Amino acid sequence: MRETGKGGKEAQNSNRVLAGLIRKTLSKSDSVPENAIILVETRDEVTKLVKIGSGIDLIIPRGGKSLVKKVDELSTVPYIGH
Repeated sequence: MRETGKGGKEAQNSNRVLAGLIRKTLSKSDSVPENAIILVETRDEVTKLVKIGSGIDLIIPRGGKSLVKKVDELSTVPYIGH
């Protein structure tokens, strides 16, 4: 399972710090690999992510209507819209 996140511009630095802290913590774990967490920072990355289709259990898009619509149109993996 891989968790991902893409936040708004106002949260970009916070998201980077949080993702780094989570990855650092996971690197000390024997049960969950560090690479289970990735930070998705651009819409192009979101577009690529929703088309992968394997290795991703769930996408929860956090953003505006246009992002959720894009995920709805392109996703080959389960997602939860809002």
